[in-house]
Amino acid sequence: LQVNGALKHAAINGYSYASILLNADLQDRFLHAEGTVDDPNAALGFTGDIDWNKSIPTYSLSSSIEQLNLKALHILEKDSISIKNTRFSSSLAGTTLNSMNGEVKANSLSLHSSRGDFKIDSILFITSGNEKDRQLDLQSNVVDGHMKGNIDLNTVGEYFKSLAMRYAPAIAINTKPYNSQNFDLRLNIKSFEPISALFNPDLSLEDGATLQAYFSSDSYLAQFDAFSPSVVYKGMRLTNLS
Repeated sequence: LQVNGALKHAAINGYSYASILLNADLQDRFLHAEGTVDDPNAALGFTGDIDWNKSIPTYSLSSSIEQLNLKALHILEKDSISIKNTRFSSSLAGTTLNSMNGEVKANSLSLHSSRGDFKIDSILFITSGNEKDRQLDLQSNVVDGHMKGNIDLNTVGEYFKSLAMRYAPAIAINTKPYNSQNFDLRLNIKSFEPISALFNPDLSLEDGATLQAYFSSDSYLAQFDAFSPSVVYKGMRLTNLS
């Protein structure tokens, strides 16, 4: 089975892309696809493979991104964040989100947001295990992160929303049910400015901020051990906060 053609005004995640060119070939339970996206808010080329011949399917994807406007594409709503001139690749295996293992890489990432223009040398995300014993690792020159334990990736976002409502009900966000979540979390913020657009615009952290935490939905626990050389919130500065 071969597919060669152009998709005009393809709607993905509530956004209509102007033009997607796609060439795909499916033979013997192996799919190879390549194409380009040419849109005012998304310009990139991509190649990808899916292999269903093994007991656990494998997925590989590589992309050269000229630009992606994440807010316009409804990927991130918090700030006008754009990614430019970035090489992206992934190699994963699994049958569901909770069984997916492998790595995702991004190199030479140029980031534009309301806070300015920033360069991130590389980002490496590694996932292993399953929802009963999952490990997630993030490595970059901007932030390192580590999560390990009982993590249901399908509902971990809803768990954090529920935590936010428990400690700050005034934010009044909608929450949904979540499955068991019991894990350790470590963060080391090496450089705050490139990721500052992901946080409250009134918040600023000095480089070197760290967080160690343990979360347990089964025991209704959320324990934190955090440190930052300096925190500025709405003009108020705190130093050596822990």
